[in-house]
Amino acid sequence: MIRINLLPVRAFKRRENIRLQVSIFFIVLIGIVVGLGLISIDRATKIDELLAEKEVLIKRWEAQQKAIEVLNIQNETMKLLDKRISLVIDLIKQRGGPVKLLDELIERTPADEIWLTELVQQIETIKVTVPVTPPPLVPKKTVRQRFTPGNRKAAVKEKIITTIQAKRKAAETQPKIETKEVTVLTLKGVAKDNQFIARYIKSLEDSVLIENVKLINSRQINIGTHRLKQFLIKCVVNYLSTDEAAVKEAKVNQAGGKGT
Repeated sequence: MIRINLLPVRAFKRRENIRLQVSIFFIVLIGIVVGLGLISIDRATKIDELLAEKEVLIKRWEAQQKAIEVLNIQNETMKLLDKRISLVIDLIKQRGGPVKLLDELIERTPADEIWLTELVQQIETIKVTVPVTPPPLVPKKTVRQRFTPGNRKAAVKEKIITTIQAKRKAAETQPKIETKEVTVLTLKGVAKDNQFIARYIKSLEDSVLIENVKLINSRQINIGTHRLKQFLIKCVVNYLSTDEAAVKEAKVNQAGGKGT
């Protein structure tokens, strides 16, 4: 009887299987490493591109900021130039103002009724109340609905909100007080009686140059054998009003010419 020993063949096959598995493992590991390397290279390339794009955007943003700064400086310069130009125009318009004012005073001061003793013109700062136009009211449509506990809560909440909004609107529409510089003319003189002073004030109010005529005080004085009334009047002089009146008159005349 012949006996065959198969143990060496099985051991050989087992070793070959182990070698094959180890080779496959190393091949897969190398493939994974190579894949990760390629992925990292691609990501690094994309990061470099993004960084380069970021630098370009930063340079563009800095250039835009410089352009905005230059534009702001130019705007401020334009505003300053506009103010200077308007100031020069106002000075040119007001250059002949005192002469026109004296002509107005001479024309409106009756020789036998009012005698002026002093004229003082000065710049004063006054407070002016500027009215604020309220926004137009939009009528709210009322819808009749049955009241439930939920509706009542909503109605109460809406009423509270409406009250708060009304108070805010009332606060926003309150007239604002601003300060501005005006030319104030002080007139001191004497008149025969209060009636002549009243007529003189009315005559000054009719002038285009003079506004806000107020009688500060008046008292009786004796000059020789005559009893006269000494008065103090203050008014605001608007030298630019003559140009505005001329423009309005020209528009009225132009409209009348077109109508005819």
